[in-house]
Amino acid sequence: MNGRDDVFVRSLATRGAHGAVSMAVRNAVRILEGSGSFDTIIIETAGAGQTEIAVAGLADTVVLVTVPGLGDAVQAIKAGLMEVADLVVVNMADRPGAPETVRHLRFAMQRKLTVMQTVALRGAGVPELTDELNRRWRTLRATGELLVVREDKRLDEVAAVAEQWVRRCAVGGVGRRTGSLRSMVKEVLKEASAQWKA
Repeated sequence: MNGRDDVFVRSLATRGAHGAVSMAVRNAVRILEGSGSFDTIIIETAGAGQTEIAVAGLADTVVLVTVPGLGDAVQAIKAGLMEVADLVVVNMADRPGAPETVRHLRFAMQRKLTVMQTVALRGAGVPELTDELNRRWRTLRATGELLVVREDKRLDEVAAVAEQWVRRCAVGGVGRRTGSLRSMVKEVLKEASAQWKA
């Protein structure tokens, strides 16, 4: 499919998932990780909106890729992604406006992040990007931060599974006829309200 025997590519629908990452993607990543057959797993998300940051709960490293000339409004929308990104890449850096885009991103970030430039069609900047990703991976493993990152991922995944179950119950009508779901929701809200007042 991709012309390389050592690369496997699979497209998965988002199926209306919140955060641009469906449960099918989470499951596929877990299977690929568990197989031990892949050195690197790359997840390309479907969108780049402010709320589409669920990939942070799945990936060890989040790379925000953007291009010059999108304008301040679009960059502002990506503010949510910049909060979870570990690295920012301006691709098509040979286009007009690339230096301004880099400056804008550096100015807009609330924390210090590396901003790199690439021209993927020519391979310009790609070796440097690969080196930076490898350096980050070595640091994560050497400092033990990888274990912390992955523990956080597992917690996010548990929350995502619980959210999906509640959503299916509510949309599918489970418990509506007996009133059990409705009564459970009322009980949770009542308890939360009591704790908040306390």
